[in-house]
Amino acid sequence: MRYRPLLLAAAALVMPAAAPAALHPLLGATVVVGPPPKEETVVAQLLGMWDRARAQHDARYLNRLVAEDFTAVTAAGERLDRHALLTRGTPERGASMVTSEDVKVSVAGDTATATAKVTSVIAERGIVTLETLTFRRDPDPSNPGAGWRILRSVSIPHP
Repeated sequence: MRYRPLLLAAAALVMPAAAPAALHPLLGATVVVGPPPKEETVVAQLLGMWDRARAQHDARYLNRLVAEDFTAVTAAGERLDRHALLTRGTPERGASMVTSEDVKVSVAGDTATATAKVTSVIAERGIVTLETLTFRRDPDPSNPGAGWRILRSVSIPHP
């Protein structure tokens, strides 16, 4: 069938974006829509997961998300290691919401850095900080971050 390449190209245009790869029912071929997500996109999504886990103090999820040698410095100057994070929680514990905006991500090999303006709503009061996270690629496929774990977190008060 000489029109098959044209039909495949047309199918790629009409396949839903929610299914990046799907078996087209009429053509019997797998149609891939769009490239795989960039590493920057994956790291930015992890930042959102980090926000939700901190707000809910989901220690089980935080345990999977942070590296064994994780360290943090809070906006108040408090130092946290992995154990302190998992047992005491972060300053955002009890927050009804933690959100990041103005996110910038840079990936170089097995290291990624994300910076963001973070707003935590605690007791109906918004606290704004600037945060930098350093991620390291982890070969453990069981972690939730597609191979990335948070190694460092540094926050400073927003001016």
